[in-house]
Amino acid sequence: MVNSSRPLSLGAKLELDDFRPSGFDFLRLILALSVLVPHAATIAQGEAFGEEFFNGTFAPYFQLVLPAFFILSGFLVSGSMFRSKTLVMFAGCASFASIRHLWLKSFSRPSLSARW
Repeated sequence: MVNSSRPLSLGAKLELDDFRPSGFDFLRLILALSVLVPHAATIAQGEAFGEEFFNGTFAPYFQLVLPAFFILSGFLVSGSMFRSKTLVMFAGCASFASIRHLWLKSFSRPSLSARW
């Protein structure tokens, strides 16, 4: 039972949610889109648009987005490691995810490079 007289620590909140922080998944999605959308706009509009966009008003925001995404992703991956029954199981799942992402990237890459 949770004592409501004092605030819960991050560890206690994670333990209550079985170490599955769903709110962080939404934050990671927002951060990922914050990286993806400006790069897609740069590809569509050209290099001059990207220079103006990334060095303009939102430059401080873009300097925070990528590190925040990697920090949050590392936190979620470490949670996945702690939920795995063995280190071999974690390595297998992580390898499968990496191979899947590389496979998807290899099929999306020719369509992007055909423009240049």
